[in-house]
Amino acid sequence: MKKFIVASLIIIFSVSQLKAQASDYVSAVRIGDAKEKMPVTVSATLISPENISSVNLFFKKFGENEYRNVEMLIAGNTASATIKGEFVIPPYLDYYLLLALKNGTTQSYPLGIEQGFTPLQIAVSGVSDKDKEILILSPSDGEILSQESLLISISFFKAPDNIDIKRTKIYLNNEDVTKLALVTNELLVISGESFESNLSTGSRLLKVEVYDKEGKLYHTISRSFQVVTAAIAEEVSTRWKSAGNLRAESRSETFNTVSTWYNNLSADFNASYEQWNVNGYLYLTSEEKKNLQPYNRYSAHVTGGEWLELRVGDTYPRFPSLIMDGKRIRGFSGQLNLGFINVAAAIGESDRKVEGVLLETYTKDQVPLGTDIIPINATKYGKPFAKVNLGTYQRD
Repeated sequence: MKKFIVASLIIIFSVSQLKAQASDYVSAVRIGDAKEKMPVTVSATLISPENISSVNLFFKKFGENEYRNVEMLIAGNTASATIKGEFVIPPYLDYYLLLALKNGTTQSYPLGIEQGFTPLQIAVSGVSDKDKEILILSPSDGEILSQESLLISISFFKAPDNIDIKRTKIYLNNEDVTKLALVTNELLVISGESFESNLSTGSRLLKVEVYDKEGKLYHTISRSFQVVTAAIAEEVSTRWKSAGNLRAESRSETFNTVSTWYNNLSADFNASYEQWNVNGYLYLTSEEKKNLQPYNRYSAHVTGGEWLELRVGDTYPRFPSLIMDGKRIRGFSGQLNLGFINVAAAIGESDRKVEGVLLETYTKDQVPLGTDIIPINATKYGKPFAKVNLGTYQRD
């Protein structure tokens, strides 16, 4: 009887786990190649996308308690989002999807996240030297394109001499498409026109197996992207992706019967279009005082690929430690990286001018000890010592 009860519990538990994975709106999720400190794309194939208003990806690094979230881009029947490389840390990421439906309800994938079911995981591997030897030049990770604009390009320029390019195997959603590849010098290329029939729309996982001259598997690399109709590809290519957050806080702290209120407001915004990214940040606090260095923070940040970076407002430029390394300035900083010449510059105010305030004067016999006690002009102020709030000079 005891054995039967144990077996029944195992069966019920297994069924519950399977049920947690099911969804009425998500049929499959594809993950790009998750490498340490490299962006990874998550793509979900949607069922009845006309009933879905938005999809958000929630994720967290190993050891963290709180989830971050990013809104996924819906194109056709696929929703996709890219997790920035700074969050992709071994051994894994926890993640789940939250779908907002047009009927006003929400649903998680997998089901039951709100009831404590275990989220899904993305295994993250460390970067090896082999990842730098064989490169997928296109498509980029998470790219959305039509079949007409599809170009699969794999570079063996940095591959070692023992690699046999002609033995390479190329798979698209586990279908061998190697025969479509054109070998040119140290490149393997497949164009969208090479396919005998039209590719169905949806997420695609490109996997490349590289072999040495002895026929042994040397390395495997993969990348995910999306195939959409030409009309959707045109719409996505002209679409800015943006997101923002607004947070407010008001709290009271009591110490020795003295209560102090703190009021804080913060907002951030980011937008991207192709290689361009724009980020803005604002932080306002009741702790801001004219007689103190700034507590408020604001900044705008523009990047253009890897060659241009501009920051305005509160910036933290990094130069050699004998010059300035990470110190806040309020002004402008930027970098121009052209390869053959790189330029970095910063200009602004590192310390705000604050006028000193004389609080109390003392005679020579009355003067107490303290770092805020200084000698003053007795002829001008009547006494030779004073307690002050020290000011600061403006420093540019």
